[in-house]
Amino acid sequence: MRAVVLNDLANSLYRRFQATSRREDIKDAISFYRRAISIYTQLNIEAHGFLNGLVAALHAQFECSGDISDLEECVATLQKVISTSPKDHPQLAAWYGNLGNVLQTRSIVKNSIVDINQAVSSFEKAIELTPEDHAGTSVSLHNLSNALAVRFERTGVVEDLTRSISAKRKAIERTLPGHSIYPALLYNLGTSLHRHYDATGLKDSIDEAIRVQRRAIQMSPTGHVELASRYSGLGISYISRFNRTTRPDDLKNAISAHQKALELTPVGHTHLPAVWSALGNAYRERFNHEGDLKDVEFAISLQRKAVKATPVGHKDLPDTLGGLGESVWSRFGRKGVMEDIEESIRLLQKATGLAPEGHVDLPRYLTVLGVAHQARYQRMQDLTDIEEAISVFQRAIQRISDVEEAITAQKKAIELIPVGEEIHLPNPFSNLGNSYHSRYEVSRSLEDLELSIKFKEKAISLTPDEHRSVPKLLNNLGNSLLIRFEEKGNFEDIDKAISLKEKARGRLPAGHVDTLYYVVNLGSAWQVKFERTADPADIDKAIGVLQEAIELCPHVHASLPVLNYKLGNAFNSRFKLTKDESDLKQAIANHRLAAISPYGPPLIRFHAAEAWAILSHPVDPPKSLEAFDVAIQLLSLVAGLEQTVQRRHNRLVKTGVSDFTLLAAATALSLGRCDKALEWLERGRCLVWNQINSLRSPVDELRRHDEELAQRIVRVSKQLETASSRDMDRSDKVWPVGSGTTITMEEKMTLQDESKGHVKSVKEWEELLKTVRAIPGFESFLRPTSCTEMLRNLPKEGKVVVINVYEDWCDALALSAETEEPVHIRLPQFRQKEAERLRAILRESLVAHGLLMRHEMPKPESIDKDRGIRPAKKGKCENVLAEVLSSLWTRVVKPILDALEFTPSESPRRRIWWCTTGPLVFLPIHAAGIYTKDGNQTIFDYAVPSYIPTVSSLSQLAGRKTSQNEGLLMVSQPNARNLPPIPGVKKEMALVQKILEEHGVRKLLIESAAATKDATEKHMKDFSSIHLACHASQNALRSSFHLHDGPLDLGTIIRNDMDSADLAYLSACQTSVGDERLPEEVVHLAAGMMAAGYRSVVATMWSIGDKSAPEVAESFYTHLLSREGDQGGLGGERAAVALYEAVKELRMKSDLSEDSLLKWVPYVHFGI
Repeated sequence: MRAVVLNDLANSLYRRFQATSRREDIKDAISFYRRAISIYTQLNIEAHGFLNGLVAALHAQFECSGDISDLEECVATLQKVISTSPKDHPQLAAWYGNLGNVLQTRSIVKNSIVDINQAVSSFEKAIELTPEDHAGTSVSLHNLSNALAVRFERTGVVEDLTRSISAKRKAIERTLPGHSIYPALLYNLGTSLHRHYDATGLKDSIDEAIRVQRRAIQMSPTGHVELASRYSGLGISYISRFNRTTRPDDLKNAISAHQKALELTPVGHTHLPAVWSALGNAYRERFNHEGDLKDVEFAISLQRKAVKATPVGHKDLPDTLGGLGESVWSRFGRKGVMEDIEESIRLLQKATGLAPEGHVDLPRYLTVLGVAHQARYQRMQDLTDIEEAISVFQRAIQRISDVEEAITAQKKAIELIPVGEEIHLPNPFSNLGNSYHSRYEVSRSLEDLELSIKFKEKAISLTPDEHRSVPKLLNNLGNSLLIRFEEKGNFEDIDKAISLKEKARGRLPAGHVDTLYYVVNLGSAWQVKFERTADPADIDKAIGVLQEAIELCPHVHASLPVLNYKLGNAFNSRFKLTKDESDLKQAIANHRLAAISPYGPPLIRFHAAEAWAILSHPVDPPKSLEAFDVAIQLLSLVAGLEQTVQRRHNRLVKTGVSDFTLLAAATALSLGRCDKALEWLERGRCLVWNQINSLRSPVDELRRHDEELAQRIVRVSKQLETASSRDMDRSDKVWPVGSGTTITMEEKMTLQDESKGHVKSVKEWEELLKTVRAIPGFESFLRPTSCTEMLRNLPKEGKVVVINVYEDWCDALALSAETEEPVHIRLPQFRQKEAERLRAILRESLVAHGLLMRHEMPKPESIDKDRGIRPAKKGKCENVLAEVLSSLWTRVVKPILDALEFTPSESPRRRIWWCTTGPLVFLPIHAAGIYTKDGNQTIFDYAVPSYIPTVSSLSQLAGRKTSQNEGLLMVSQPNARNLPPIPGVKKEMALVQKILEEHGVRKLLIESAAATKDATEKHMKDFSSIHLACHASQNALRSSFHLHDGPLDLGTIIRNDMDSADLAYLSACQTSVGDERLPEEVVHLAAGMMAAGYRSVVATMWSIGDKSAPEVAESFYTHLLSREGDQGGLGGERAAVALYEAVKELRMKSDLSEDSLLKWVPYVHFGI
C-alpha cells in the first residue's frame, strides 16, 4: 500500500511539472518513484508500472537539464524491465516503444548511429507485438516514423525519410479524427514533409507540410501543452517556403505564428529560449528582405535572451547560438561595424563546434561562418580567414554528402556527393565558389578562378528557377566572369557577366533590400568594360547605374561611402575621355562625400580622400589641403587598434598607403604650408609606434582632475597593448597558411574570444577619449601634436632636420626650440630616383662585401666571425660607399648646413637630429661627406649627428625621467645556437667591465648559458641601461637578438614599457635597418628599444667587425664616463657625443679605402 501511495504522489508531481515546468516537481517525482520501486524485492506487474513512470519522469528531466545521465538510467531501467518480463506480457510492446523513444533521444545527444538503429528495431518490435487493429498500433507507427526521420538526419538516406512519412500516414489512417493524439500525428507529418522538402527541394512537400501543420493547430484544443511548439513549427515552415518563393504573405504568417507561440509559452518554460530564438530568426528574415534595421535589432535582443537562458550542454544551444550569430552577421552587412563580424564568427564557431554532425542546420551555420570569414578577410587582409572559409565550406559539403573523413584533397570533396543528390545541394557549391574567388584575389592563381566559376555554374544549374537565391547566384557568377575578363580579355566573359547581373537585378521584387547590392555590381561591371573599350556608352551606363544605387541607399548605411567612391571613379574616367570639367567637379564631390563619411570601410574612405586630394590639387591647390588632411586622419584607421601590431604592419604593406604621406607633405610645402607638412609627416608616418606611444602617454594631469577616469585610461591602454602583441606571444606556435595544420575548436574559440575582447577594448578606448576630451582643458588629450607644440618641446640646443623626398620634390624642414615655425630648405639637386639609386648600389655593395644577411640561414663555415647572420661573400664593389656619402653631402647635407649657417669646428658639439623619409631611411646620411686624400669635408666637421623616427619621439624622450636604478646590464652571447662564434664579445665585455669598475658604475653581466630570453627581460627592468653583444637578425617585427635559448624578438621588446630606461648599446649587426617594404614605419631593433622606453640607443646599419666592435665599445664608455666637467655616470643624453668621439678615433686610425669606411660608418645613434 505504501508503494502505491508513493507512486500516486510521484504521478501527481509529474503531472504538475507537465503543466508548470517547475523543476522541483520533476526532481521530487523521480525521488518518490525510486522510493516506491525500492519497496519491492522482486519486480512484479505493479513494480513494472512504477518503473514506467520513473522512465517518463527521467526523460522529462533530461529535456529540462540536458543531463545525459538521466537518459542512461532510462535505457538501463527499460532494458531491465524487458529482460525480466515474460514474452507474452501485455505491456511488452509498450516497453519496447518506450525504450525506442529513449534510445532515439540518446542517439541525438550522442550522435550515435548504433542507438538510432536500436531505436528503429525497438519500434519495429513494438509494432510486431501489437495487434493490427489495436489502438496502440498508430502510436507505434508514429514512433517508428520519428526514429526513421532521425536516422535520415544521421545518414542522409532519403529512403528512411520516405519510410518515415509513409509510417506517419498509416498512423493517421488508423486514428479517428476526434482522438486526442490525432493533432499530434498531423503535426508530426507536417514536420516530416518539411524535412522532405529540405532534402529534395520539392515544393509540393512544403506546401503540404504547411497545410497539415495548420490543420493540426486548428484541431488542437485550447490550452494544449504542445500548441505553442506547433505554432513555432508552422512559423519555421512558412520561413522555408518564403526562402523559396519570397512571397510576403509567408513571411507575415511566419512572424504571426511565432508570436502566437511566444504568447502561449509561460515565463520560465523550458521551451521559451527556443521560442525566442525562432521568433528572432523570423524577424531577421524580414530584415534581410525589407531592410528595416529595427527588425534585426529586435531579433538580436530576443536571441541574446535565448542564448542566456539556454543551459550549457543543452541540445538546443547550437541553434540558439547559430541563430544569434546569423542575426549579428546580418546587422554587420547593414552597419559594417567590425565588432559585429567578430561576434558573429565567435558565435557561429561555438554553434558549429557544439552541433553534432547530423544536425539539420549545421551546413547553414557553416556556410554563414565561412562567408563571415571571407568578409573579415576583406577588412583585415588575413589570409587565414580565407583558408578557414574554405575549410568550413568543405565541412558543410562533406556533412551533406555523408562522405568519410578519408577525403585527402579539397577539390575532390564535391565529386564525392552521391549521384542524384546534387540537385538538393546548390548552396555549398556556390559558397565554395565564392571562397575560391576570394583566395584567387590573394593567390592570383587562374586555377582558383576557374574553380570558382565551375562551382558557381554548378550551383545555378542545381537551383530551381523560382528559388529566391537565384539572383544572388547569378550575380556571384557574374563577379567571377568579370575577373576572368580582366585576366584574359575575352569579351564574351564581360558581356555574359553584365547579362547575368542584369538578370539578377531584374529577378528581385520591387523594394527588395538586396537591390542596392546588385545595382552596384552592375555599375562596376559597366565601368570595367569601359576601361577596355573606351566606349562612352559603357561609362554612361556605369554612371547611370551607380547614381541609381546611391538613390536606393539609406543615408545611414556602411555601403554609402563605397558607392560614392565608385561613382567618383566613374566620373573621373569619363572626364579623362571627354575633358568635361563638370565630370571632374562631380568626381571630386563624390570622393569628398565618401571620405568624410563617419562610417564605412576605412580603407575605402582613405582611397576616396586620396583621389579627392589628387584630383582637386590642380584645380584648386589651397582647397586640396582639406582633402589631404582628411586622408592623413584616415591613415590611422587603416592600421586600426583593433588589429594586432603584426597585422597592422602587414596591412600597411598590402594596402601600399604609406607613400601618400610623403605626397601630402610635398604638396603642403609647395603651397608654403610648412606647419601642415610637418604635422602630416608626424601623423602619417610611424603609425604603429605612434599608437603604442599614445597608449603609454602619462596621465598625471588627468589623474589630478579625475583619478577614476585616469585609472580607466591606464587599464584599457594596457589591455590594448597586451591584445596588440598577442601574435608575437604565439611565435612558437604558428600555423602557416596552406600548411594543412589544424587547430582545435577550443583553440579557435580562445583566439576568437581574444579577438572579441580586443575589439571591445578598442570601442571602450574610443569612448574614454571622447569623455576626456569633453572636459574643459582636455580637448587635445592624446590628439596629434601641433607644429607649434612640437617646436616648443624640442631640446633647447641643436637642430632637428626632417627631409621629405617624393618623386621630383625634395625638401628639408629645420626645427628648433628657438624658432616659432619650421625653416623650409629646398633641395632641388636631389630626387627620389637618386635616393633609390644610391640605396640600390649601396645594398649591392654590402651584399658583395658579405655585410647583409639573407633570410635563409647560411652554413656556419661560410660566415666570417662578425656580428651578423651573413652570407658567403661575392665579388666586391669598390668605392660605392664613398660615392654614396659624397652624393648625400653635396646634394643634401651641405646645402642644409649652409642654410642653417653651421660652421666647421675641430671639436663640434652642436647636435643635429636627422628624421628621414622614403629611400633616405636606408642611407647613411649621418656620415655624409667627401673622403679623399686631398682632404675631407664631412658632417663630422659641423655637428654631432643622431637619428629620430619622428619629431614627437624626440620631444617625448626629452621630457622623460630616467630610472633610479642607474646601472648597466651587460648581455653577452658569443656562442648562440646554430650560429658562428663571435669571440670578440668576451673581450668587449671585459673592456667595458673594467671601465665601469673604474668609475664605480653598478653593473650585472649575464653571459653564455645564463644569457637567456627570460633572464634578459627580467634584469632589463632592474637597470637603467643595457649593453647587448651578440648576433642579431633583421625581419620586421621578428627582428631579434640571438641569445642562449633562442631569439629575443622586437615584438617582445616593445611590450616592455620601461618608461624610465636610459641607454641601450646594441653591439650587434643591422640593428637600425628597417623593413624596405615599409620605410615610413621604421621597423627595426633600435626603434623598438626606443618604443620600449630607452631614451638613447647606439645601433648599426650593417654588420660590424668582431675586431673593431670591442675598440668602439671601450672608447664609447671611456668618453661617456669621463666627460670633463661632468660627475660621470651613465647618461643617455651624452651618448651621441660619446659615440661621435669613439667613431672618430676609429676613423682616424683608418685609411680612406672602402673597407675602412665600411668599418666605422655603420655606427649610428638614435634618440636624445
